[in-house]
This record gives sequence, structure tokens and C-alpha cells, in this order.
Amino acid sequence: MSEDRPVCSQELSASGRPVCAEDDLPLYLTLKQFRDRVFPIGNRTVWRLISVGQFPRPAARVGGKTAVWRTADLLEWVEDQERRERTHRPNNLDTRRK
Repeated sequence: MSEDRPVCSQELSASGRPVCAEDDLPLYLTLKQFRDRVFPIGNRTVWRLISVGQFPRPAARVGGKTAVWRTADLLEWVEDQERRERTHRPNNLDTRRK
């Protein structure tokens, strides 16, 4: 895969994030690749979410400390986040009196 080719389209999802096609991504991603190409998230946040079972565990470690994830697992997690965001979005048309 060419590094200069855009991985995600310029189209934005409902949450404002780039839409990424799984076919444009390698089979495995490091956290940095995931963050740069798909979803901006911090290292500490990822490891905290893993510790509470809310983020997929790495598929393997390469070169000692570098963790890699299956791209399909990460994209599924992103879809879940977007689905959760849509279903938990507050209703701006609240008609209750204040």
C-alpha cells in the first residue's frame, strides 16, 4: 500500500469522522496508524478502555513493545462508537419547562 495515498475518504460520517473503507487499510494496524488514519484517540485512553473491556485487545506484539490490532476489530469498534453516539445523543427539542 502506498503511504501517500489517502486511506480515508473526505466524506465525513454523522459524527464528523472520516469514512474509511476496510479495503484501503492493511490487515493489522498499530495504535499510531489507527489514530492517524481512522480515529483520533490517545494511548492512555486505549489502554484504559482495554482494561475495562471496552476496546479490543491487541492481536499481537511485534518487535517487543509494539502492539498491533486487526483492522476489522478496530473498524467494528469505531462503528459501535458511532452507533452508541447516535442512540445516546441528547434530544435538543426538549419541551419540558425549566
